[in-house]
Amino acid sequence: MKDLIPEKSQNIIIDIVKENFATLVLLSMVSFVFYLPMLVGIWIFTVDLPLLLGIIVLSLSGIIAGPISSAFASLVSAWHCGKAYMPIRLFFTALVKTFIKAAVLGIVHCTIFSILLTSINFYMLNSKSILSKILVVVAIIFIIVNLIAMIYSFMIFTNIDLKLSKILKNSFILVFGVGKSTLIIFSITLSLSLICLSLIPHSLIFFTFAYFSAVWVLSGSVAYKTVMKYIALDNQDEF
Repeated sequence: MKDLIPEKSQNIIIDIVKENFATLVLLSMVSFVFYLPMLVGIWIFTVDLPLLLGIIVLSLSGIIAGPISSAFASLVSAWHCGKAYMPIRLFFTALVKTFIKAAVLGIVHCTIFSILLTSINFYMLNSKSILSKILVVVAIIFIIVNLIAMIYSFMIFTNIDLKLSKILKNSFILVFGVGKSTLIIFSITLSLSLICLSLIPHSLIFFTFAYFSAVWVLSGSVAYKTVMKYIALDNQDEF
């Protein structure tokens, strides 16, 4: 994975971690609280609870998952621009300033997650069918696509003044159109997630104090470079 990330970007990421380690731990803890409803919504789909409850919880979790994603995207962007002189203040300012629009964007992505997870549950009830098994795999792939698109969405949202519809459109186009960046973001997120899963229950410490900061600093850095290269240079035209 290291070879896929340019040396200059690696150096920036290393500097970010070295100079802001305590800040990243604090913000990861804050992010854990904001992403918790989203995680609970996903968990509901894995246990014997009403699917409707899972749909409602997961979809509405975007109300706070969106703003926290926007805040982290703003901070990562500022670090890459050399403008994050007061990172904690910048983070919470962005959280408040973009709350409403970011919440709408978060609800859209979380609703997509809930629809796909509902589909998986439905298809698994008919798991004897080959078609159902294929559709489960397709739904899982689109969950991954939506996750990566979500990272792109908030990076576009915080850096370029576009309508939400265009933000969503461009984010999904980036997923499919810029394969290298998509592969890197997927590899980073998967690797960090597997670390957490493989070390349960001890990984709870890493998950609380480092996971979300690690995902946003690493994956967010890749997304920032990609967005600035392919979207920002188009002067807000459609991608």
